[in-house]
Amino acid sequence: MIRIRLKNIRFSIIAAIVAAFSLANAQSAGTRISCKGGISTVVERNNLIDSYRINVGLKDAVVLPENGKLYLYAFQFGEKVLVDSTRIKNGRAVFKKKLKSGNNSQTGNFLQTGFFTIEGIESPPLLFGKSSDIALSCKGGNFKVDKSDENKILWTLCNYPQKDLLFEINGNFLARYFSFYNDLSSFSRSSAKTVTEFERILKNFDFSDPRFCNSMHFDDMKSALGWYLSSDNFSSDEIAEIVDEILGCAAAGGKAQVHNYCRVLYDILLSSGDPQLEGAMLRIYDMYDRGWIPEGRQRSVKRQMERARRLSPGAVVPELRAFDAEGKEHSTNDIRSKYTILWFWDPDCDHCQEETPVLHDFYSEKAEDLDFEVFAVEVNDDHERWRAFSEQHGLDDWVNLSTSMGEPNVDFIDYFDIVTTPVVVLVDNSKGGAIMARQISLSEIKDIIEKQK
Repeated sequence: MIRIRLKNIRFSIIAAIVAAFSLANAQSAGTRISCKGGISTVVERNNLIDSYRINVGLKDAVVLPENGKLYLYAFQFGEKVLVDSTRIKNGRAVFKKKLKSGNNSQTGNFLQTGFFTIEGIESPPLLFGKSSDIALSCKGGNFKVDKSDENKILWTLCNYPQKDLLFEINGNFLARYFSFYNDLSSFSRSSAKTVTEFERILKNFDFSDPRFCNSMHFDDMKSALGWYLSSDNFSSDEIAEIVDEILGCAAAGGKAQVHNYCRVLYDILLSSGDPQLEGAMLRIYDMYDRGWIPEGRQRSVKRQMERARRLSPGAVVPELRAFDAEGKEHSTNDIRSKYTILWFWDPDCDHCQEETPVLHDFYSEKAEDLDFEVFAVEVNDDHERWRAFSEQHGLDDWVNLSTSMGEPNVDFIDYFDIVTTPVVVLVDNSKGGAIMARQISLSEIKDIIEKQK
């Protein structure tokens, strides 16, 4: 029998793992995540709750809510959701509900196990795990857990952190849970963070167990996953493989668990704004049941994926036409170079003011050697600023165009999803205008083209 002494777990650690944190860029390359290692909980029927009862005794409570009501909230993937409410009567309140079963136990009217909280009083967090029958009492102004062994341990951890606790690590969810988040909190404070170290910690996270994700600390996990997936250590194909592996692990927890992680991963990838991660977003959208998309987001997700698909590597850019300072129309079909750099910019944009001259220097030095042309389009309709900037930096020796000179044949802002400028797209003309990459640096453009030689 293996036992673990938790004398080092203190309230400060619990507070630290609740706080949001920011992880620095990875310092060394790591291997692909393996979700199959580490601790894995067998997901049983009791990870879905079809009934619950919480008795709350408040006869000795010092402060009671003015409206005489208590509210039960669940934590679901970092969000707090109202589950139930009840009135206090004669110093006692009861949360009690029998939920209706659906045809599919994974999609019916159930609660998933995890952490809950009662608002309106200074109540401890609660865990619906093996038991959904919990009793609390307020004695001498302090709460006490009278029922549910897991909640007694949780209550002790949160309220008496100086007390040494001994409990079995095998089979005890709370030991695994606090071990993982304690390691994650220590990792976030470290000055030398690596992908390899995060992968070691992540092996103790069980994607199939709803209790890990239905907690007050899951936002920390989402922040860490966001850092991990955008750490520049993986190719787009490797990121898609990582997503597949996470969802494969979640599948052991049932369809609802897969839906939850599809939504979490999609939002993490979307919020990064990194074009390299869009392939993994498309994979989630194309390869998995779309039940993860909330009804109110279906149209927006569809539009996001349509844009990502037409801008993904290999997608063919249509002919683009716009006008120069003399009102002459130019077309990407007229370019005879093997490669085209599409450059959408704004003379009022600070980054554009810095990067456009740098791109022009690169063009002057390398265009002939690397066989590329720049198709630059000013998209702000600021004609005077565009002409002044163009003359100052001698930009008229490349294809220098502006939407202020006339309506282009394509809505560049919509088609290329231009939210901020500049936007850069590298196109291979020898393959009919296929996208090679976008939002990449000049050194990356040089490396990509040289690898094609």
